[in-house]
Amino acid sequence: MAKQAKITSITEAAADRFAKSAEIAETMTCELIPGFLLRKVSKSCAWRYRYTDPTGKRRVYTFAKFPGTKPHEAAATALDWYRRNADPFQEAQAANAAKRKARDDSKARTLKKYLQGDYRRHMNAWKPKNAKANEVRFEKQFAQFLDRDMATLTKQDMRRWQTAMQDRGLAHSTIRREFAALRALLNQAVADEVLEVNPIQGHRLSAPAHSEQQRALDDPEKVKRRLLTPVEVRGILSGLDKFAEEIRKQRRSSRKNGKAYLPDLEAVEHPHWFIPFCKLAMATGWRPGDLYTLRWEEVDLTFTGTLRKYAEKSKDVALRRDKEPTLLETPLPASAKSMLASWHKQHGSPDTGLVFPSPRGGRQMVNTAHLKPWKRVKELGQVNSNLEFYALRHHAISAMVAGGIPLLTVAKLVGHKDAGMIQRHYAHLCPTSAADAMDVIQATISKRRRRAAS
Repeated sequence: MAKQAKITSITEAAADRFAKSAEIAETMTCELIPGFLLRKVSKSCAWRYRYTDPTGKRRVYTFAKFPGTKPHEAAATALDWYRRNADPFQEAQAANAAKRKARDDSKARTLKKYLQGDYRRHMNAWKPKNAKANEVRFEKQFAQFLDRDMATLTKQDMRRWQTAMQDRGLAHSTIRREFAALRALLNQAVADEVLEVNPIQGHRLSAPAHSEQQRALDDPEKVKRRLLTPVEVRGILSGLDKFAEEIRKQRRSSRKNGKAYLPDLEAVEHPHWFIPFCKLAMATGWRPGDLYTLRWEEVDLTFTGTLRKYAEKSKDVALRRDKEPTLLETPLPASAKSMLASWHKQHGSPDTGLVFPSPRGGRQMVNTAHLKPWKRVKELGQVNSNLEFYALRHHAISAMVAGGIPLLTVAKLVGHKDAGMIQRHYAHLCPTSAADAMDVIQATISKRRRRAAS
């Protein structure tokens, strides 16, 4: 083992003797490092470095104690300052300032502070209810991280978080969605220069348990993704007719009993907004949210008869990510076009405005406004009370898939950018497709065999 080079004339033994015998304020000077010395203080000894600062002022900097810091350790520090012609006081002040800044930055970088500050302003560009829901999501799902400096989050934290979410019984799809929301927030913090890097960049969630993977393959929701039965379709249409007559009857009663100022609904084809709303949902398979926000500017009732708007579900996400939202462009069947034309005429043939405005004030209705009339239509039509309104969308998609419409075309008509979701959830509705494909292959083989034999 190589012998360590001697950098100070003050040995540990000499320093120990000095500490025991020296008077207070007495010093022992190093003969090898200018300005490096050991000074006796009240109950111990202190290592000091005497130097001239950049202004020409003589200064003495106390930086350690003996015997806590040994002579060779203190000498190494003093020698570094001497060689660099450093100002220890200035460096100490800069280090303390950096520590204070780090503490301040740490407080400013907490998930809660960023969520309620810069990120809230970022979310305010979204729909107010979406921004609020996202903030509530973070406060609920990431409560243990709210007071943490975001820069200190680790991949191990994420593994523990995922385990906790699984223990709470959350589905893997839900956990994946929540994790994606946190990752998006951290990426935005980098863009806002609050963080230098996303601390969990590259982290991947663990795969779901085998039992959950099997449930995903089994797809318990598949029973909902089906064609409505003829009985159900007849029941819904009958329920709509009975609902229309019920509304007219109620209006007749109201007009007879002191409310003659109310409009007469006898000659009106659609006495309630839900009737054309429901029929249009059946004809197009559009989501309720897209129908609530549909405007007359997006309806072409001329020869083509087309609805054309951006899908609401994709619009907010696309705008946040600076991408193009999904365009819904759906040609109307003749019956739906005629129905919508009569609804348009009933409202005075407007050029602009909501197609289904609130009867009270004309504003956009909440996305649950259809649930009450839908319940009544099912009662009147003797339709299973458990049938969801979303079943109309499933029916439309199922009908197109079962009818052999290309999956990408189906996807575009109902508001998906690609056919992936349709493929995963509705492909079971065309069970003969594989057999048909095999028949095509077999036909080509047979044809070639016949040619070879001739």
